[in-house]
Amino acid sequence: MSGYPTLSLCMIVRDEEEFLPKCLESVKDVVDEMVIVDTGSTDRTVEIARAYGAKVYHHPWQDSFSEARNYGLQFAKGDWILQLDADEELAREDAPILKEVLRAVDKVPEVNAIFVAIHNIFKGGVAKHYFQRIFRRGHGHYEGIVHNQLVYEGFATTSEIKVYHYGYDLSPERMERKFLRTSGLLHRHLEQHPEDTFSWSNLVRVYRSWKKFEKAVEVGEDTIERLRDKMSTSQWQMIAYDTAYSHMMLGDLDRAEELCEEVLEDFPRNLDVLFTLAAVRMKQERHQEAIETFRKFLRARKEEYRRPRFSYLVVDSYGFEDRAWFNIGEAYRLMGQL
Repeated sequence: MSGYPTLSLCMIVRDEEEFLPKCLESVKDVVDEMVIVDTGSTDRTVEIARAYGAKVYHHPWQDSFSEARNYGLQFAKGDWILQLDADEELAREDAPILKEVLRAVDKVPEVNAIFVAIHNIFKGGVAKHYFQRIFRRGHGHYEGIVHNQLVYEGFATTSEIKVYHYGYDLSPERMERKFLRTSGLLHRHLEQHPEDTFSWSNLVRVYRSWKKFEKAVEVGEDTIERLRDKMSTSQWQMIAYDTAYSHMMLGDLDRAEELCEEVLEDFPRNLDVLFTLAAVRMKQERHQEAIETFRKFLRARKEEYRRPRFSYLVVDSYGFEDRAWFNIGEAYRLMGQL
């Protein structure tokens, strides 16, 4: 499009014939080129990519997502890079907004990255977080074998451009394979980098997400004890939340409450921690306090919708409004006030 910076889609894929068409369809009219690194597909992934006009490069898998992503960057020619996974899609209504955001940011040379709003779709809800998925070509690269981080020069800006992620809405068998792959990569990495707080927080999240609550508590508590002073504020909030949630699921309500209250002292609008604390108080049969905490959650959530704030955090409870209202009603019922 005349007058706009050029944009290259960069992806790494392997056996993604189920999701890839939807992903590429969502960006085909926005990007100027598609650069796809295939790490060993045996299905129709490469055929589908080429049908959309993508440049496909074959590269053997090296047990590192960042290594594969960085390999693909060398082939991109656009002014800016858009990074997506095959199980994601750009919100169709945000395509024209993306072009306008690029045109505005391109004029600010010290800004080299743009955060977008990732909406994780899963059974029973939506989790939201912001992530750097757009960056100026030549000014960024990836680090970390799992949940890789974009390392970039200069500054970043935020946007409400939406990307939908469907990677958590899979069959139990596929989710188990995904767990084994991800946890295995993290364990191997942490053997060599035992003080990598980002990877420890990711490992706790993996255990909690796959309902391995005993391991989540074990690793979470150990990491908090050893590395609390080295964590960023977002890492602390996430690992405390995941550990508290796991304690709650195992029935240790006092420790779950303690962790939640510690986070909320400094971050009173943390939606996940508010919702978890309210759920803990429901289980403790402290129904009036549960109602008050669910209402705090609803107020914080309303403020988030009205005036979104940038955050590195994944917000699991972003779509839990109905659950909060249901629990408020249930608390009143249990108190005999319905």
